[in-house]
Amino acid sequence: MDFDGTDQRRTSFHAQQLDGASFARADLRGADFGDASLVNADFTDAQVGLSPLLGFGLLVAAIVLAAMAGGVVGWLATETRSRIFAGEWQPVMVGSMIIVLTLVLFGFAIAKGLYGAVKAFVVTFLVLLVVDIAVAALFGEVNLGLMARTIGLVVLFALALFAGILARMVGGAFSPIAIAVVAVIGGIAAGRADGGIGAIIVSVLLVYLSKRALHADIRDRPLLVLMRRIVTMGGTKFTRANLTGADFTGVNPSRGDFTGAEIAETIWDPEHPPIQLVPGDSP
Repeated sequence: MDFDGTDQRRTSFHAQQLDGASFARADLRGADFGDASLVNADFTDAQVGLSPLLGFGLLVAAIVLAAMAGGVVGWLATETRSRIFAGEWQPVMVGSMIIVLTLVLFGFAIAKGLYGAVKAFVVTFLVLLVVDIAVAALFGEVNLGLMARTIGLVVLFALALFAGILARMVGGAFSPIAIAVVAVIGGIAAGRADGGIGAIIVSVLLVYLSKRALHADIRDRPLLVLMRRIVTMGGTKFTRANLTGADFTGVNPSRGDFTGAEIAETIWDPEHPPIQLVPGDSP
């Protein structure tokens, strides 16, 4: 079967017998090859991934998410500063807790990846919370309102950082220019929220972590898996397809969903080797 150069956007080839078929230079964005047999099929220079409209919508969503996360980071940086210089010991202690948690979160994220950072963050937070309650009980009065606001600030801060990394990764899945645009908008939002130098440092670290994850660093596998689930949702699907001997020269496989596919002897493009994909979730 010859589909060379044809427009097959959003076409369903689900569970079809397509051994030896040629899709060279075809537009396959949004097509579904799930459970299909594609032994020795030719996908040379085919377009895979999201349709232009879905891709644009996802990129816009990433920009909005980055802006929101940047605004939250900037606001929290301002809140932390105000507590550090409040002059009263309880607000100062809360501000110090947030700084310590930030250092722990980024330190472990850089050294150990997402799982290590989350575990260290939770353990450190619980320890600091117990210490805060103990100190307040010994030297003052336990301020439940301040404690509740502190917990809310910490949780919101962690979510904002995660959202910022994910937004930058989604942008980076499209192009280096896209990740730069998403990162700049997130940084501007943080600056507009009067985040100061702290927010700038956080924005730079978010870019570093997102770019590292996009290069398939094993420490960032959970982030990469989640990002690819988002980016490939509505894109070209090769889930559980038999791709034995199929030729993907000129195709970036990270733009398609290859979950559960049979990829023995599959030919990949030298510029886009399957190492960019997540082992165990895609080829």
